[in-house]
Formats: sequence, structure tokens, C-alpha cells
Amino acid sequence: LEEDAIEALEEALALAARSGVAELEAAEEARARLKVLLEARLKEEAERTRATIALEAAMEQADVELLESAIGAARAAGVEASLVAAAETRAEVVAAERAAAEEAAEAARREAEERARVQAAASERLAAATDGESMDELAAALEQAAAAGLTGHAVWMAERALQNLEEAAARREAEDDAAARALEGAMEEGH
Repeated sequence: LEEDAIEALEEALALAARSGVAELEAAEEARARLKVLLEARLKEEAERTRATIALEAAMEQADVELLESAIGAARAAGVEASLVAAAETRAEVVAAERAAAEEAAEAARREAEERARVQAAASERLAAATDGESMDELAAALEQAAAAGLTGHAVWMAERALQNLEEAAARREAEDDAAARALEGAMEEGH
């Protein structure tokens, strides 16, 4: 509409100049109106150019809010529809990537919490079994600790405790065997 008005004013002023009436008050008003319309068109073109540049720059970023803001400004400035559509697609891709990254981070957080819970349970069981006298419980606690990825002093202490229990059990078994042989020997002599 403004383009039509600009064209009509330019034609009317050219006709006025050819007719020799370019100095009339109406011609002066027409020139003033043409100047206002040309300035407005230049301002719109500058805003469209600025919005286009801003939209293209925003499309290079992975920021949905920036893209949405630039898309709104581009629409308002009359930026080419295909560029606006491309920016909308980019915004959808960035939003999907962000959602996937947030989902992956949440999954990693839950996995870390579960790993910490499993390690805490294994550590607690290992501490209790290390202080106990059951080789089977201590061996099971060491297996649980290994499965949970526990390392360090507590595991080393539990391994030493298991070794001590195994050695003590081997000594008791050897003592029991020796006592049984001595008893059998004494019984054979007594017959």
C-alpha cells in the first residue's frame, strides 16, 4: 500500500514539474508526504535487514529463547517467509536436542544416585562382615563390594580379615584332624 502511495506521489510530482505547477502548495505537501513515506520505507528496509541478520545469527546458536525472539522480530519486520520457516525448524531441532540432553543428564544423575546407594549398602555390609566371624558372610560382602566398584582401605581390611578367618579355620581343622588321629591312635592302643 505504501509502495503504491510512493509511486503515485512520484508520478504526480513528475507531472506537476512537467506542467509547471511544482511550486504550488499541494506539490509542496506532496513532496513532504513523499519524504515521510520514503523515510518510513528506508526504516522498514533497515529493520528487515537487521531482523534478517539477527535471525541468521540466531540460527547459528543453540538457544531456543534467542531463536524464538529473533523469529518474532523477523515476522514483525517482514523477513522472507522461507528464512523464518528455516529458523522455526532450527528452533524445533534445538529444543529437541536440549530435551534429549536434559533427559540424558537426568538419567546419568539417577544412575549416579543408584550407584552411590549400592556402594553405600555394600560398604555397610562389608564393615559389618569385617567385624564379624563368618567367612561366608565376609566373602559375600567382598563380592558385593567388588560388584559395586568399591576399592580402598575398607576392602583391603576385609580381605585381610577373610584371610585371617581362613587361616584360623585351617588351623582349627588341622588341630581337629590331629586330635582325631590322636584319639583314634589311643583307641587302637587300648584294644
